[in-house]
Amino acid sequence: MRVVHLLGRNQGRGLREMKLDPTAIRILEFLATNGPTQLKTLTQEMSLLPSSITRHLQGLESAGYATVINDPVDRRARLASITERGQEECQRLNQIGITMFSAVIADWNPEEVQVFTTLLKRLADHISGPRLSQQELHAYLDHTQES
Repeated sequence: MRVVHLLGRNQGRGLREMKLDPTAIRILEFLATNGPTQLKTLTQEMSLLPSSITRHLQGLESAGYATVINDPVDRRARLASITERGQEECQRLNQIGITMFSAVIADWNPEEVQVFTTLLKRLADHISGPRLSQQELHAYLDHTQES
């Protein structure tokens, strides 16, 4: 947890430069990765309330990082997209992260970097793997509390 805290604190410096909160950054990165997305899909994929998605997208729009339009396919839905300026900001933030992380591991030997990279990829794959449904989560929690 200490490592996560320290990395988050250092990444916060880049976020302050960008004047966006971490949720807005997550939305922007999602749009950069997935392309134009309906607001309903953003809400589901990011596990956020619709009002939170709307509020953050308004901030991203006013900063020129995203646009929200009526979905041409489903006029009842709204479609969010990242702008060129938003893409540039995502790239800049990613570069800040790479620079900071490179400084952290600068004195590691190649074998240590390889082991760490392998384990970090494994962790990321595990975290982003299939998610439990609410029913499965409750069953798991009930089981662990019984043990």
